[in-house]
This record gives sequence, structure tokens and C-alpha cells, in this order.
Amino acid sequence: MDSQPDALLLLGDLQYSINVVLRSFPGVPAFGVPGNHDSKELFDGLPVINLHGRRVSWKGINLAGVGGCLRYKPCDLSWLFWEQEYAEILSKLPPTDLLITHCAPFGSWQEPPDRKVGTYHHAHSGSRALRDYIVRNSPRLVLHGHIHKKGVTELGKTAVRSVYSVEIVQFTM
Repeated sequence: MDSQPDALLLLGDLQYSINVVLRSFPGVPAFGVPGNHDSKELFDGLPVINLHGRRVSWKGINLAGVGGCLRYKPCDLSWLFWEQEYAEILSKLPPTDLLITHCAPFGSWQEPPDRKVGTYHHAHSGSRALRDYIVRNSPRLVLHGHIHKKGVTELGKTAVRSVYSVEIVQFTM
């Protein structure tokens, strides 16, 4: 890369690559949320501001985030939430300019409808509470990971970008 980015936005599932990413961009501010495959301690001791359930201001931009995804299987992974837990986290999150999440908002990307809906959510169906937060608060941009495909859609006035692997995103106020 010819020049350094202004910031790194980490969208989760980085348990085995986060140190490589951070070493590749020394001195670049990093903001992130954990993914469903990350440990509770993912950012401990690292120069990363964990945005899970909080908002910070950086260079005139309000950044906020929500980590993990909806519980899609019975297990004790740290970053799997019931929809109501997601709703509680988001109810405390103030409006923001840029929202980063691991989970997709419901309705922006759907799994094929051939799976039976049961107690647990489909792994990539997305959060209704997250969708509602976006429609209610209209962040300028939402970036999410988790679904392993790239694309852009809209929810209300908000551009929702699914990031897979690494992407360069230009965001100005």
C-alpha cells in the first residue's frame, strides 16, 4: 500500500489475524468490534478501541459499534446474542455517523429461504433490532462483516456495506 489509511475499522472474526493487521499499519488508529468467533479478550492489550455498545468521537466523526451476531446455535461462545440482548445494547447506543457491526441488519442480506426457522436464528439472517436502530437513527454509513460477501444496500437513508476480507472505504462528513 502506497499510503497509510486514516483509521482501521475492524469488523470481527480476527482472533488469528489481528496482530498481523495491526503490525501492517503501525501507528494507525484502530476501532473495532468482535465477531462471533472471537474471544472475550480479543482487544485486551492491543491499541484498538472496542466500540461494542459504545460511541466515540474521532476527527469530528461519531463512530459506534456492536459486536457479535445473533445466537444461531447452542453453545457458549462469548459473542452470540439473543435478539432481545441486541435490542438492549442498541437501546443504550446514541445516534452516530458511522456504525460498525459484525452482524448484518435484518433485511439487508438474506440467506436462501430453504432453512426451517426454529429457536435459533439463521447464521446470516441479521438482526431486526439492528435494522430498527439504523432506520430510527439514520447513520450515514453502516459497515458490517459476518456474511462473507461484499455488497452495498440501503436501509432508509443509510448505506449499508457488507465487507468481506479487506476494503478501503472513503468516508467524509
